Amino acid sequence: MWTSASGEEQVLTKIVSDYNQIENPGKFVVRKQTDGSYTIIGISVEDINGEAIRVHPILDTPISVSSATRSAGATINLILEALTAQGGTKVSFGIGPLNLLVRSQVTVGGTNVSARGLLLQTIAGIEPAKLVWELLYDTDGKTYYFSLIPKQRAHYDAFGGRTTEMIP
Repeated sequence: MWTSASGEEQVLTKIVSDYNQIENPGKFVVRKQTDGSYTIIGISVEDINGEAIRVHPILDTPISVSSATRSAGATINLILEALTAQGGTKVSFGIGPLNLLVRSQVTVGGTNVSARGLLLQTIAGIEPAKLVWELLYDTDGKTYYFSLIPKQRAHYDAFGGRTTEMIP
């Protein structure tokens, strides 16, 4: 358990800093969101010559989605479609709790709002689950995949055996 939000931020910043110090092809930063959560965002990649190229985080792309009440799943798909149309790179839904996304109704929309902001609003409206999201890029398929994963806590017994439980 974190002792404070600043402790959480310090740990995440240390992990990202350590990662950035080794010879990996991507560099990342920790960004605090308006809801107090943290996001790790890619900011550069290496080209074929090993030179760093700054990248614009695709979820920072401003998009427009009409405000309406829809299922969370339909809302996420609409946001990803708008992001694909605006940014020119395909962004698809990967994996997630489909029944929960169909059951959860959210009212989300806006004009020239970051895709990240709209996705965070959507995820915040999904009850009662606590979800973590990730956006991964498939270099072969030139496609981003957005996935939602239930937040879990790991427990280890005296022999190193691991069990997990959902965080309500």
